[in-house]
Amino acid sequence: MSQNPVQLLKSLVTLLSTTVGRDKTCRVVQYVSKFVAAVLRHQIAKGSITKEQFDELTSRIERLSGNMSLTRKVLRFGRPIGLSFTLIDLIKQLNNSLKNPKSVTDIKQSPFYITMRIGSTISLILFFLLDHILYFARLDLMKKRPELTKFADFYSSFWWFLDCLFGLTSNIQEIKYLFELNNAERLSSNENKGEKIKSNKARIDAAIVDAFRNIFDIPVAVGFMYPQLVSPGTIGVFGAITSYIGCYQNWK
Repeated sequence: MSQNPVQLLKSLVTLLSTTVGRDKTCRVVQYVSKFVAAVLRHQIAKGSITKEQFDELTSRIERLSGNMSLTRKVLRFGRPIGLSFTLIDLIKQLNNSLKNPKSVTDIKQSPFYITMRIGSTISLILFFLLDHILYFARLDLMKKRPELTKFADFYSSFWWFLDCLFGLTSNIQEIKYLFELNNAERLSSNENKGEKIKSNKARIDAAIVDAFRNIFDIPVAVGFMYPQLVSPGTIGVFGAITSYIGCYQNWK
């Protein structure tokens, strides 16, 4: 992402011109704010800073984090629809790879990899559907159904957690496959092996970055399901890291 100021500004405009880019940018603010607020709360509890001076500031930062979370829920409206079409395409791909195993020429065409993507897509669809329920709950439109809000709050994080596991599994499979492919290319006499190795290396790098995003998102999802296991500060740190990775992946 090393760019001159003009290129940097153009890339930022491109990022913010997409719904995904705006979501990722809001996510950075959300989790950085969550981390800063957690640190301030901890310092107030220790007596390192006075409550009178920093309590109001901390509350404002916490509200900022909450507002960013709410904004992201709006930006994600309708995502299950697009993902449903993706799911249909993946099921067709799986059916084709099972019927015609000889047509499989890449790890992304293999039944196992496609199955992991199907699992990830289903998890995301359920996550976003529950996320929509949480949005209306945050607007106090579901005061008479607190049990539904609690259910949606827990299981939205649960399906996010499963999405991370499915994603990480497919990342590992792809990385392993590409490393083996590059090792075979190095031993071959193929004249174009240099280009193929370079192309595979780019895919490996992208898969490794995505694997780290999934790894660091796991404790965040667990923290939302079981707050007693992961502190708000830790959630903020890991959430900020994966938010930056998300921006990096969509940076052009």
